[in-house]
Amino acid sequence: MRAVLVERHGEPGDALALAEIGEPTPGPGEAVLEVEAAALNLPDVLLCRGGYVLRPPLPFTPGLDA
Repeated sequence: MRAVLVERHGEPGDALALAEIGEPTPGPGEAVLEVEAAALNLPDVLLCRGGYVLRPPLPFTPGLDA
């Protein structure tokens, strides 16, 4: 499946990359969603820059608005 990943911190146009990844497997109490469109909001932009209060390990997929 395709996913947009932040592979390094920076401005979203520089930090985001389209990548092929394996299909996710949900754990207990989790669900897999098929997302057709997503937006980057301010927290997502800050996550890309590495300046948000949460700092997930690289690489990660932003998308608080899915």
